[in-house]
Amino acid sequence: MKKMLIATLSIVLSAGLILTVLIFGFNFRNIEQDKTYEAVENFDNYQIAEYVITQYFKYYKTHGLNLRLSDYKIDKIELCDDFINQEHIGTNNGFVFTVTYDVKPFFGNLFANWYAGNGSNNDTGWCVDKFGYYKVTAKDNEYVLDFLGTSI
Repeated sequence: MKKMLIATLSIVLSAGLILTVLIFGFNFRNIEQDKTYEAVENFDNYQIAEYVITQYFKYYKTHGLNLRLSDYKIDKIELCDDFINQEHIGTNNGFVFTVTYDVKPFFGNLFANWYAGNGSNNDTGWCVDKFGYYKVTAKDNEYVLDFLGTSI
């Protein structure tokens, strides 16, 4: 009887582990993404900004623990003027842009990294009206995305 109970418990625990891996994978590790994206030909700066920021948010829909997202919405992308670009890019091949966005953290308030900084929380679990400055530079057929902050 005891052996049968142990065997049943082993099967149930193994099945639970397999199910957990299938559902969530091993993507709950807190690994910051690389933030380099394959360059796309014939994109203007606005299209590049839209492309890299979308890839950035898509990553967090399937990876991370405290940064994992259930959903996101990009509200507005604006390219910065030449003065800001010169100040933050210098002679590098790139540009600065701003993005206004909303995010819905996967675990709600349990891991509040997305709630830090600007934006406000609503009763549906979304953190809305977030804003940030981002820099994109081109290097070796890749775009490199860097977060500059909420003000510069």
